[in-house]
Amino acid sequence: MTEAAEIIALVRAAEEDEAIAARLLGAGEYRQAVSRGYYAAFYYVTAVLRTRDLSYKRHAAAIAAFNKEFVRAGLFPAEDYAGVKNAFELRHEADYRLINHGDAVVRETLNAVGNFGARVREALGPYLAGR
Repeated sequence: MTEAAEIIALVRAAEEDEAIAARLLGAGEYRQAVSRGYYAAFYYVTAVLRTRDLSYKRHAAAIAAFNKEFVRAGLFPAEDYAGVKNAFELRHEADYRLINHGDAVVRETLNAVGNFGARVREALGPYLAGR
């Protein structure tokens, strides 16, 4: 798969997971919604990293690299890193400690993921044109 094709596939996967998370939120399935929302954010992060031919096996390493390479460089706002990191922590709690975060927390998290996704799509416009 070419770099451009991989970036497109990652953005599509992120968009799909965002949509699934929204449906789960509407159904009151908060643990699953926050999990899918996190994976949407992770796929967006991974797509951005691929523009510099960066990839990581560990999610925490990918998030840290996004912060170092893109947020600290001023290419994405600090709120995007904070939102992704928060989604990562909430997903971990939901998946491994079975914590069921309420509607307001999950809604806020998915809103942050959606805003991040919009900025990613704008930044990756040249890769996504004509998809």
